[in-house]
Amino acid sequence: AFQAIDKAGNKSGISNITVQKDSTNPRSFTISISNQTKTEFTINAGTTDDTSFTNDVSGMDYYEIYVNGNLEQTIEIADVSNTGMSYTKTALTENATYTVYIVAYDNAGNRRESATMTLLAANVSTGGGSSGGQSTQLLAPTISLSGATQTNGYYTGSVTVTIQDSASADTTKATSIRYEVTGANTIQETTLPGRTANFTITADGTSTITAYAVDSEGNLSPASGQIVIKDTTVPRIASLSVTSYDKTTIGVTASGADDTSGIGSYSFQISSTNNVEDFTNVITVSSQAENYEYTYRNLSLDTVYYLRLVVTDNAGNSTTSGIVTQKTDADGMETSELSKEIGKYVDYTPVNGNFSEHIGSTYSGDTQNENTQLSTNTSLKWRILDVSDNILTLISSTTVNVDFRLQSYTGYNNGVLLLNNACKAMYSNSSLGSTGRSLNMDDIDAVSSYDKTTYSTSNGTYGQQHTTSIRYPNIFANEVSGLDRSKQDGYITGSTSTNSLTFKSTYYEYENSATYFPSIYLELFKYEVGSTTDDFRSYWLASRYVEYYKSGFYREGAYFGLFAVNTGIVRRKYWWRMVI
Repeated sequence: AFQAIDKAGNKSGISNITVQKDSTNPRSFTISISNQTKTEFTINAGTTDDTSFTNDVSGMDYYEIYVNGNLEQTIEIADVSNTGMSYTKTALTENATYTVYIVAYDNAGNRRESATMTLLAANVSTGGGSSGGQSTQLLAPTISLSGATQTNGYYTGSVTVTIQDSASADTTKATSIRYEVTGANTIQETTLPGRTANFTITADGTSTITAYAVDSEGNLSPASGQIVIKDTTVPRIASLSVTSYDKTTIGVTASGADDTSGIGSYSFQISSTNNVEDFTNVITVSSQAENYEYTYRNLSLDTVYYLRLVVTDNAGNSTTSGIVTQKTDADGMETSELSKEIGKYVDYTPVNGNFSEHIGSTYSGDTQNENTQLSTNTSLKWRILDVSDNILTLISSTTVNVDFRLQSYTGYNNGVLLLNNACKAMYSNSSLGSTGRSLNMDDIDAVSSYDKTTYSTSNGTYGQQHTTSIRYPNIFANEVSGLDRSKQDGYITGSTSTNSLTFKSTYYEYENSATYFPSIYLELFKYEVGSTTDDFRSYWLASRYVEYYKSGFYREGAYFGLFAVNTGIVRRKYWWRMVI
């Protein structure tokens, strides 16, 4: 319903449009054969359509009957409450083979094809004495099915088949029942004495039953036929993948595959935890496609969601996918909408205040700045350093003139954590779901063509021998066992004395120049914006290094420090009053 409203507030009348949609095929169905004689047989079938509108907009429309691959007849559905049909094929050729299948159509043009049944137009004996012929004195037997539940024409368990002579006890000529099963479940031609025969269909797939009543002279009745379609196997594929997301939606692609009855529906589920008990069903969509796109809507900002898919085949068997995790965008800047062009300016304002933690000598080693406080600078202009895997990395176009000194082994122990904590407090924005951190050597190395294996000042393992004990920062013990140079989980204090020390040098330096960096990075790391003149910007990097040194014949040792960008050069810093 809709109406027009002008700027003065006047409203038109309300108009209405009704949209009706049906993309679902009719339900699966089977066909059966009855009244088979020498010259004719009758085809029986029926199915329904799940989508029924008023005025017959959808629902069943007509059937097409195919015999030996040719369209034999079209039968329209006159009564929407009775969608069954029958058709008699006449003028058969004796001993000829006939294949039969039916296609059902609903009013929206969706179609469903039955399995194919094969029949033999056998010779008929009119005198009742020709062994192995058909006898007009015998009636075609009935075929009944029992056992498993049937869903959409598919049995979901073993099916018991009963074949019974149709004649009454006082008129029957039958002395035995003959049958065979072809297709998924194969049973060779079998003749059993008596008027009843029983067996079980166990195999998944389409099986065709053909049965006769047989008299004492070997004459056959007209044939009875029945198709059994069985599916007890869950869908082979059930997977879910995220294709898009924003502040309130997550788009996904569902994939499913089933080898027997085919895909029937996709159920999209969601949870705020990854506990399987917490998932709720959002919608179940009927679809036979092996891929289906869906969008979860009306989600909360900046929230982690756990998504799951249930794929159900046409027989009702289900498979549950693994859990997929996705976080919606926070209010404001959306990384999915940003260009991946390095250096592009974005609208970003830190909102978290200042770094109020005590960072004096206890953690930094700086006895001259016992109670340093770092205040947020909200006038910075922020530019894109990298966009990858939906993670946006920003860098300020200028450094902040806030002195921050790291000194001695205490500064080495805690420099990485102090720098990251300072940036986290000063430059995070909780409304955007963003957390600030310090630039480190990994960021520099990722965009540099510098070959550090060739140009390292020294690279190898060295021993240090002294007649007197030496000290090393306590975090160094963790580095020896594999701690990343840009990682630190908690504050560490103190140093350890030793007379022997083995380490690997991680120190190297190189100039921020066009030799190693694309021009846009020189603007970000070295020059004033729009200039090629070095502005001598200097700032800490949150990464530790160890440098081997040797002086004279007896002295051998190591420097422990943090990397920095200093006057346009990536280099070591023992201790210094630097900006961040």
